[in-house]
Amino acid sequence: MTSLQDQILENLGDAVTVQDRDFNIVFQNRAIQRTFGSHIGEKCYEAYEHRCTVCEGCGPKTVFRTGQPVTVLRTAFEANGTTSFWENSCSPVFDESGRIFACAEVCRNVSDRVSLEEAFKATNIKLGQLTSHLELRVTERTAELARANRYLDEIIDSIADPLFVKDRLCRWVLVNRAMCEFLGHARGEILGRTDFDLFPEAEARIFRAFDELVLETGRENINEEQVTTAGAGTRTIVTKKACFSDPNGEKRIVGIIRDITERKRLEEQVRQSQKMESIGMLAGGIAHDFNNLLTPILGGSDLLLLDPDDAARVSLLHDMRQAADRLRELTQHLLAFGRKQVLELRQTDLGDVVRQFEHMLRRTLREDIRILIDIASEPHLVLADAGQIEQVLLNLAVNAQDAMPGGGALTIEVGSVQLDAEYSEGHPEVRPGAHVQLAVSDTGSGMNKQTQAHLFEPFFTTKGKGRGTGLGLSMVYGIVKQHGGSVGVYSEPGRGTTFKIYLPVVKADSPVDGDAVAAPAPPEARPKETILVLEDNDMVRNTACEMLRRLGYRVLAADGPDSCMSLARAHEGPIDLLLSDVILRESNGCEVYDRLRTERAGLKVLYMSGYTSNVVVHHGVLNESVHFLQKPLSFPALASKVRQVMDTV
Repeated sequence: MTSLQDQILENLGDAVTVQDRDFNIVFQNRAIQRTFGSHIGEKCYEAYEHRCTVCEGCGPKTVFRTGQPVTVLRTAFEANGTTSFWENSCSPVFDESGRIFACAEVCRNVSDRVSLEEAFKATNIKLGQLTSHLELRVTERTAELARANRYLDEIIDSIADPLFVKDRLCRWVLVNRAMCEFLGHARGEILGRTDFDLFPEAEARIFRAFDELVLETGRENINEEQVTTAGAGTRTIVTKKACFSDPNGEKRIVGIIRDITERKRLEEQVRQSQKMESIGMLAGGIAHDFNNLLTPILGGSDLLLLDPDDAARVSLLHDMRQAADRLRELTQHLLAFGRKQVLELRQTDLGDVVRQFEHMLRRTLREDIRILIDIASEPHLVLADAGQIEQVLLNLAVNAQDAMPGGGALTIEVGSVQLDAEYSEGHPEVRPGAHVQLAVSDTGSGMNKQTQAHLFEPFFTTKGKGRGTGLGLSMVYGIVKQHGGSVGVYSEPGRGTTFKIYLPVVKADSPVDGDAVAAPAPPEARPKETILVLEDNDMVRNTACEMLRRLGYRVLAADGPDSCMSLARAHEGPIDLLLSDVILRESNGCEVYDRLRTERAGLKVLYMSGYTSNVVVHHGVLNESVHFLQKPLSFPALASKVRQVMDTV
C-alpha cells in the first residue's frame, strides 16, 4: 500500500480489518482499534471471542467459501459492557494469480440506525394497533348508526299518516311507507322529484306556493287541500308543514298528511241526516195539524152524506170528500217521511210481498215497461208492515216508469246480504249483520250527483209542474227508516237508476211489536153503551161525538184530564169505553186512563192521534193489548174500531 492509501484507511470513520485465509488479523485501522483494541496477528475468532454473536455466519467465512462479496447486517458485539450493532461489508482480496488470499472487512456501527428502526417498528406496531382499534370502532360505530337509522326508518314507516321531507328546492328527500302508498309510487320513483312530477299542474302550483311560504317565513302551515294521486284517487287532506335546518344549515320542509275524506263524507251525511230529521219533524207537525183539521171535514161529510135527499148537496159533499181524501193521502206521506205513522209490523217474507204485489204493478205500469222479478229461493224474513212495503214498491215503480218515457225494463230483486262494520261506518244508522236487500232498478234516464243529493227531501221533484208532489221518495225514505233499514241510490245520467233498500233479518217466530188491526165489526151500537170522549181540540171532539151519537152510543165529552175525571165521577151509570187523544196539552191519554180504571174497573180504552211519535210508542202506548185509531177520523173507521174494542173480551 502507498502511504496515501494507508493514510486514507487510517482516517476512515468506518473500522477496517483484513484477515488471511486462516482468519489471522493482518491489518486494523485506527477506528477498529479505538473500539475493540489492537489484535493484529491474532485469530479473529480468538480476538473477539464472546463478543461476536454471529460468528457462524460471519462475512470472511462466506467470502472464502464463495469468492463473492457479502454484507452482514446487524452483527452484534459486546464491548465495554455495551451492545452495539454493526454492518460488515466483506470483500475478497486476490493475488496476482487470481487466488483469494485475504478478506478485507469494512465495519460500520449502525447501532443508532437499529435503535431508530426498532423504535420505528415499535411505533408502527402501536400505530397499527391504534389503526386497527380505530377501524374497529369506526366499523362498530357505523353498524350502530346503521342500526339506529334502520330503527328510525322503521319508526317513520310505522306512522299511519303519510310523512315527507323536502329540500329548499321543494324536492322530496324522504317519504315513509304510507306516503308511497298514498302517492301510488315506489320510494325510488318519488325521491328527488317535485310535486309537478306527481300531481296535476293546478294542484302542484298550490302545494308549491305553501312550500315556499313555509321556507320564506319559517312558520308552521296547516291547510286543507284537494289532492289527486295514483294511489288514492281524489282525496281531501289536511297537510301540516314546518321548516327546520339540517346539520349543514340547509332549510328543509317536514310535512305530515291526514286523509280526512271519510270524515268529511260522514260529516256531510250527519248534516244531511240532521236536515232530513228537521224536515221530518216539521212534516210530522204539519201532518198533526192537518189530521185535526181533516177530522171535522171527513166526519162531517160522512154524516151529511147519510141524507141523500138533496142531489146538489150530495154532489158537492162528494167533491169535498174526495178533496179531503186526497189531503189525507198527502198527510200520510208527510207522516211516513217524518216516521210518525203507526206501522203494523209483522214477521214477513219480503219475497212473498214482492210476488203478491207483482200483478198490481203489471196493471199499474204502462205496457212498454217490462217487469223482471228475481227473488232468491231462501226465505227473506223481516219485521215489516206489508202494506207500507207495497207503497214503497209502488212509488219506486212509478218513478222508474216516469224515467223511461220510451219504455224499458224494471227489475225488482230480493236477496240476502251481510253488511259488515265498514258499511256500517259509512251508514251510521245501520248495524252490521244479516240483511235482506230489495233492489229496484230501471233502464231510464238516470240522475246526476246534485239531484241524488236532494232526492229524499220532501217536495223536491224533477217532474214538470203539476206532475208530482215531491213526496213519493220522501215517503219511501221515512218508511224504510221506520223499519230500521237504510236506502241508497246508485245512478248515472243516461245509465238508469237502482234503489237499494236494506232491512234487518229476523229469525222465524221472533216476537213482533206493533198493533194488528182486526177485521172491522158491524158499526151499530148496543143499548145503553156509553163512551167518554177525551179530546182537547174542539172541532175533532165535536165531530167524534156527533159520529158516535149517530151510531147510537151515549156520549160524554171532555176537553181535558180534569173535566174527564169530573165527568166520570159524576156519571151514575157505567162507562164502557174511553176514546182519548194520545197527546194532550196538560197530560196524555195513558195517564188519564190509568187514573180512571182505578175507579171504574173494566173500562176499555181506544187511543187516537194524528201525530204518534216514537217516544210515545216506546213508552208503551202501542202494544199488543192497546187499540189505536189513526187520525183523521172517518165515520166507517171510527164505527168499526169502536165496535171492535167494545167486543174485545
